[in-house]
Amino acid sequence: MIGAVGLLVQRGIFAQATIFFMPKGHTFNLLDQTFCPLINKLKRTQITTPSELSKFIFSAMVGSGYAMRGVLPLHHVWDFSSWLADYLNAISGYATSRQSDGMHEMDFSLDREGEVRVRFRQSSQSSTWLPE
Repeated sequence: MIGAVGLLVQRGIFAQATIFFMPKGHTFNLLDQTFCPLINKLKRTQITTPSELSKFIFSAMVGSGYAMRGVLPLHHVWDFSSWLADYLNAISGYATSRQSDGMHEMDFSLDREGEVRVRFRQSSQSSTWLPE
């Protein structure tokens, strides 16, 4: 994901981008809050067809207060990893699940030469970005 965001900035799709990794267990929107109960219900339910799965998801989401019109099947699945492979370096270990470990905020922008630069900080409360 980090490399994909950098590529979008480099290609001019976005002038600047920020990623913020929330600490584990923090959910701030209804969709995030609904996901865990949905998965737990799904583990206890026998579903044998895609249409049953669509009906199950719709029922569970509407029952939790999420306003939705329906569930649509995906007829295509894109492999973004293969598409981006030539543009990415192995990037990992920046954000971790432990509190105060890793970089939780990343800011992407272009420098004067048109190269993507990424700044990191451990917390949105921090005034220090790395590298300085």
